[in-house]
Parts: sequence; structure tokens; C-alpha cells
Amino acid sequence: MPARPRRLGKALRTAAHGGGRHSKLKPHPPVVSHVSHHNIELSWNLEEQRKGPQEQWLKFSVEAEDPKLHKYGLIYTGYARQYVVEGLEPRTTYRFRLKVTDPEGESVYSSPVCVTTTSKFTIRS
Repeated sequence: MPARPRRLGKALRTAAHGGGRHSKLKPHPPVVSHVSHHNIELSWNLEEQRKGPQEQWLKFSVEAEDPKLHKYGLIYTGYARQYVVEGLEPRTTYRFRLKVTDPEGESVYSSPVCVTTTSKFTIRS
């Protein structure tokens, strides 16, 4: 018998959809805050306030797609609202997706956001 999906809490449903819509439990993709030739800063702003013990807070997981293997791997998990991906190759396109977990379960991953790092050298006129 297949495992039943766990029920997601109200905080996660509200955060994922901005108001309690229950049909799809999928957060928005991470927002790209800054891009250079070797790093990308990602952020996410969910309006849930941190109350009570840390186990009650929303937890975030970010996966990156390996540009050569085209497989996703976990690069961050924690409670922060931003993450800087470092050690990237210049002029390379990367894909990132976000998952949100609350005490009652976890969301599916967001749609990916695609970002291309800049070239190492910038020509200025």
C-alpha cells in the first residue's frame, strides 16, 4: 500500500499561496537577489512569523540542478530566508527550487528559477 501524503499545516498552506488556497501546495520559486560570476544569492519571503520553539518554525530546503548531469541535489536546509550559492562557474545557467516544511508536513518543490552567472570579466565603456 503506498504511503499517504502527510497533511500540511495552515501556516504552510498560507505561506505557499498567500491565503489558504488548498488545491496546490507549492511555494513560489526562490527570488534571485544578486548574481556574479561565481555566486548567486537566493531569497524567499514567506509571511509566517517565527513564534514558539524552533521546531514550530517553517524550514526551507533548496535544491540545485547539476548543469551537466541534469539532476537535482540538496544544497541548503534550514530556517534562514536567504542563501548564497558559491563556487559557481562563470556564464553558466543554474536552476534552483524551494521546498517548505512545517511541523505537519512538507510542500512539493516549487517550479525552478533559472539563473545565469555573469562572465568573469566585465567590459566597461
